Amino acid sequence: MGKYDETKAYLRRARTLDIRITALQETRDRLWKLALSASAPTYGTWTPRGSEISNPTESRYLRVAALDDRINAEIDKLVDTKVEILDAIAKVNDDTLQTLLTLYYIECVPTWEDVADRMHYSHAHVTKTLHPAALCAISCVLKNIL
Repeated sequence: MGKYDETKAYLRRARTLDIRITALQETRDRLWKLALSASAPTYGTWTPRGSEISNPTESRYLRVAALDDRINAEIDKLVDTKVEILDAIAKVNDDTLQTLLTLYYIECVPTWEDVADRMHYSHAHVTKTLHPAALCAISCVLKNIL
């Protein structure tokens, strides 16, 4: 195991959280689209008990709304975790290192080469100098807050 494997794993969670948040948002949107585009509403049918009126469209909306609430609660938890990671990055005492960590782990810039381009540094400088320094700095921060 490498020197900063635990630190990298902590930071990588932000990248996977982004993917999960997006997937949940897409699921929620798809559910509402299905609920709203379903066949024309029926205004009431008799239930097997014969005394209550049930509206299938309303029932569908209520089920989707309940799922929507669960999805939103899950997204809130994931966002809280991402904010926690962002707060840790903010405690690094170097703006360049904060920027590097934010671009790669929070903004999910796809590659280190893309990070280097955005920061106007060489790929080698980012991967051999800045990233190790950033991992060292964030590792010290994490020791104090975790």
